Amino acid sequence: MTDNSPGNSSVIEPRRHDVIVADGVSASPELVRLREQAVAAAAAATLLDQRRRAAIRRSQSLEAASIRLRTSARTTFARNRLVRSHQTPRTAQPEHGLAGFRLEGVVDGETVVASWSEGRLHCDPGLYDRALFLVDLGERLIYTNPPREFVATLDGPPIAVALTLLRSCDRITGFVAQLTPPDPNRVTPA
Repeated sequence: MTDNSPGNSSVIEPRRHDVIVADGVSASPELVRLREQAVAAAAAATLLDQRRRAAIRRSQSLEAASIRLRTSARTTFARNRLVRSHQTPRTAQPEHGLAGFRLEGVVDGETVVASWSEGRLHCDPGLYDRALFLVDLGERLIYTNPPREFVATLDGPPIAVALTLLRSCDRITGFVAQLTPPDPNRVTPA
């Protein structure tokens, strides 16, 4: 039993402002408030840690998906580049003028070859990429005899394709043209 006499200090009598917390120990309302804040902060920290871990897992998942997509895109690009480097769609043969050609040149220090025959372009990848850049820029090509202007193309008239490829080379080492025979029934204006 507990002795409540004034000289006995083993039991603390709660004062008016104290709150009994546990095991008969009293604390001030401020300590109770601080304890509640600490418990709430610990709960918030646990929740934030769970969210952080979930965000890290999501980030790793997105990174893996990004790597898969990048690899797939590179594979598709390489496959398409390989296909287009060998040939382009067949186009109509001109009635007169340039029917075909063979071009040899240098692009970025490498020897490249391109040929046009039977309405189809066969071209090395380095030259094709450089020419495609001119096409994408909408480069205008001037032909002086007779005076004409062409837009850079790889699937248009053979003369425009030839001019595009010639302009794409750093240096031209050879060019052979195959011309269509003139039409004997064609009347030339005087």
